[in-house]
Amino acid sequence: MRRTTLLVLAFAGFACLLPVGRVEAHRPLTIHVRTDAQFAAAVQRLRFSGGTIKLAAAWFRGLEIGPRSWEQLRIVGTRRTHVEQLILRGTRRVSIGPLTISPISQDARIQSLQSSRIDIHDVKFSAAGTHYAATLQLPISNRITVRRSEFTHCGDRSWHMVNCILLWQVNNLTVEDSSFHDCRGCDFINGRFGHNLALYRNRFARTLPCHMGAYRCGHQDLVQLFGGVGLDVRDNVFGIYMKGAAQLYVTNRMRRISIVNNLFLGTDPRVPGYEARVAMVIGSAETKHVPRGVRIVNNTVLTGARRVDGYLGSIRMTNQYGAVPVRARPVLANNVIAVLEDPNQVCSEVRASVSNLILQGEGCSKSDTIGAEIFGRAGRPTRYSAFLLGRANPALAPLRDITGAPRSPEPDIGAFQYRGAR
Repeated sequence: MRRTTLLVLAFAGFACLLPVGRVEAHRPLTIHVRTDAQFAAAVQRLRFSGGTIKLAAAWFRGLEIGPRSWEQLRIVGTRRTHVEQLILRGTRRVSIGPLTISPISQDARIQSLQSSRIDIHDVKFSAAGTHYAATLQLPISNRITVRRSEFTHCGDRSWHMVNCILLWQVNNLTVEDSSFHDCRGCDFINGRFGHNLALYRNRFARTLPCHMGAYRCGHQDLVQLFGGVGLDVRDNVFGIYMKGAAQLYVTNRMRRISIVNNLFLGTDPRVPGYEARVAMVIGSAETKHVPRGVRIVNNTVLTGARRVDGYLGSIRMTNQYGAVPVRARPVLANNVIAVLEDPNQVCSEVRASVSNLILQGEGCSKSDTIGAEIFGRAGRPTRYSAFLLGRANPALAPLRDITGAPRSPEPDIGAFQYRGAR
């Protein structure tokens, strides 16, 4: 008994002799800043150790993070923290958010240049009420995540072309659970990526009429992509656009494109009397190069109104597909398609058309169905949706629907799987 007591006392005495400073050195440091200069000093201090920089609810004009160690650096503020420019230059392992990116006396932006493992979350981008822009620019970067963020009024009064997110050879980019809405004279997402772009569970709503010239105001697609390998567009909601090619426009040298479980809406209660024209445009007559390996599966496409050139169809594909092997052409399966009045712009271009429901127009194969259908709120099926329930091709249907719920062994056509009680 005496020996045990002595051992306990000896251990306690040893613990008291441990160097306290050395233990605390392993705890990530948090530095509070109120000015640009304080931020620069904090970045330098945490260059090798990592830690957290907390931004006050103040205005910051120009912040920059350069090369640094592998330890995680967190930039944390609130929505009342306004930053005009935050430049990531050759850096890595940086988390940013929450905060607001908005102009003071010039265009506002987060720019990730040759940087990697950047996490941008809970950030609002807005240039509302100014003549400037507020954008996210991603040139030559890798492993970027944008989540739970908001992009609105990215450049309503800017005299330059504005894209809320501008891509330039970025690799492994994921944009998820974010909101894009109310922008005049802009695309929400535009550009070329290298490998692997994922758009998951986002909502794109309203690129609105503008008066800044025919070229700019005539190019307002929600998402427009010109190049890249490995595009996954899944579980998103696409709203209306004004005077652009489509809600989703992919063209040129693109490979491995998956467009699955998305909802395309042709009207918006905030813009009464207007109908969006085309949901998807795949390829362009302006180039001989076409996107290859395109899968358009289990989408609910309620967009479809006559374009100014006379075309009436929810989807349009370039006739350049006639020059490529059949195996490289798109697959169109298990979709609700509002309008297909000109099948030559779709049926002649696809590799296969399987179990689609066309509400108005013509089908592309014997397995396609033409007929009016009963829908619930936002394109959901009801118990009376006879052309949807259990009519999808199970071999091509995804395992889950747009809500994340599992599909049954007899899946439904469209983005939603019927759950009953509607």
